[in-house]
Amino acid sequence: MQNLIRIRKAKLKDAKEIAQISLDFLKQHSRYSPLDPINFPTIKKEILSWQKLIKNKKYTVFVAEVNGDVAGLVSLFFPKRLPFKRIQNVGEIEVLAVHKNERKNNIGTLLLKKAISFFRSKKVRYIQCNVRLKNPALEFWKKRGFKEFDVRLFRRI
Repeated sequence: MQNLIRIRKAKLKDAKEIAQISLDFLKQHSRYSPLDPINFPTIKKEILSWQKLIKNKKYTVFVAEVNGDVAGLVSLFFPKRLPFKRIQNVGEIEVLAVHKNERKNNIGTLLLKKAISFFRSKKVRYIQCNVRLKNPALEFWKKRGFKEFDVRLFRRI
């Protein structure tokens, strides 16, 4: 039997499940950012953070629901661009995360399609996201048409 995957806007009641996926996402990604260590929040703080984000009008959060449980999320916003930038209306995917037990089930792709649809409805022509170079998910993004255009450098002083 195939699981039904539903993509919908996040609700406050989803914050706990989102927070659990988010903490797993942060732990996994800490391996890829030795110069940018992550100070892991408690589950309680992470739940509060997601509740704030879901209520924040500047952000939009969608979840993937599988058999009634949150299996993934994507958080979106419109970054403020410097006035001299030619393209002003850019969307950003801040987080796209899928529960570790639900990976390889097309959930990430469905969440990305929802993000693209949302941004198109807002007349956005370009979207961006940040991915660490050592993150295997870089291939996910490239396979879906994303191009590398920027390199951020860090140095400890």
